[in-house]
Amino acid sequence: MGRAIMVTGGIDSTLLMYEAKKLEQRPILLSANYGQLTWEKQEELINYHAAILGFDQVIAIDYMYNHKWQLTSAGLFQTKFVPANKDPLGSWDKILHEDYYIEGRNAIMLLYAIAWCSAHQVSELQVGYEYEEDEWKNTRSYKMITDDTSPHFVDAINLLAITGFKHHVRVRAPFLERRMDKKAILAKYKQFNIDIEKTYSCYFVPECGVCENCLLKKDAIKSLKFQ
Repeated sequence: MGRAIMVTGGIDSTLLMYEAKKLEQRPILLSANYGQLTWEKQEELINYHAAILGFDQVIAIDYMYNHKWQLTSAGLFQTKFVPANKDPLGSWDKILHEDYYIEGRNAIMLLYAIAWCSAHQVSELQVGYEYEEDEWKNTRSYKMITDDTSPHFVDAINLLAITGFKHHVRVRAPFLERRMDKKAILAKYKQFNIDIEKTYSCYFVPECGVCENCLLKKDAIKSLKFQ
């Protein structure tokens, strides 16, 4: 059975690469290039860790979000964008990433990846989704229902993967399965001696410092005294 990991150069998917190496697996590394400004940085970091681990370089799946109606803003495609929402972690009644939302972003991304895996007889696709403790407690909030990294999102994608593809591909989110939050994931970084500076979590160029990914990374690093 072939296995692939959806990699981004971020904290979570990078750890999946190191865990695969520990298990003596040689996964295929897939990444999505949809024209985001962070792509070159993501590709650089993925290839950096792939070289350390002895994995083949990343396979980029190219496509574009080119419909204006898909975009709340062009933030992911323009420099120096800073989200207006300075408290994305506490707004349970609003959609995640409300300033730079892309309709169907991860659904489209994963369906492309599933199609690639099906065409190449790859049976498992891992994604680095994780939930914080407060997110598990609010899974029925509007924010988490519309979230495209949730447990029910993974379940829904797996239902879609049953039909329309010639080879069955199972999507798995190991950190959701193990209830690992960002702090637990970063604790593994110490175990594997992974350089936290060789990851990029922000959606923007340069790092905005206020999006959910930036805030979670800062909080976890501070808690674990990485700096």
